Amino acid sequence: MTFGISSFFVGNENDISGTCTETCEESNMIIHNLRFTQDDCLVETFDPEPEPEPELIKGGIASNVSNCAEGCTSCIETWWSNAPEEILYECVDETLYKYSNKCGSSKDRSLCGSDDLCHVSYPLGDPDKGRSVDAACRPVPLEFIENDFTFATRECRSTNHGLCRYGCGEGETCHNSWWADDDTKWKSASVMCRCKPI
Repeated sequence: MTFGISSFFVGNENDISGTCTETCEESNMIIHNLRFTQDDCLVETFDPEPEPEPELIKGGIASNVSNCAEGCTSCIETWWSNAPEEILYECVDETLYKYSNKCGSSKDRSLCGSDDLCHVSYPLGDPDKGRSVDAACRPVPLEFIENDFTFATRECRSTNHGLCRYGCGEGETCHNSWWADDDTKWKSASVMCRCKPI
């Protein structure tokens, strides 16, 4: 602990000592009767309000379902309340859906992101198929678009069906297809019309 005392010259005339009648320039200051004690002062400690724990905020649909891991069929944006600029992604649905044709502009596309291929879908195995209460326009996952496929011999009835809707390359034809390693073949969730490479 340090201890400091300061003084200053108040002039030859002041409110404390009146008028100095002697030589004041060479006066000395004397400090006496100082006493140091211990534990006689109550110091109030300041306990600041603790910072609140950051909260995970859930936002809207991600621009593309592939922002989440493979197997995800609905992906949303999330961020921590203390870092809103750092977007994270959370999968909120891993149901296996069967996808058919592209959703038109008159359909509710709210489950699809801006960069998704948005198609009519329903849970695999639902006997009501496109009439199912769970049928909706959903994003086609990347593994349904880019993969190794086995193609049926017969062509699809229309090149507007399935992924052929986006156009096939020169010489390519539109066929029903499924994942090459899927033993369920025609019963696979992956069955869609796709452009068969030459």
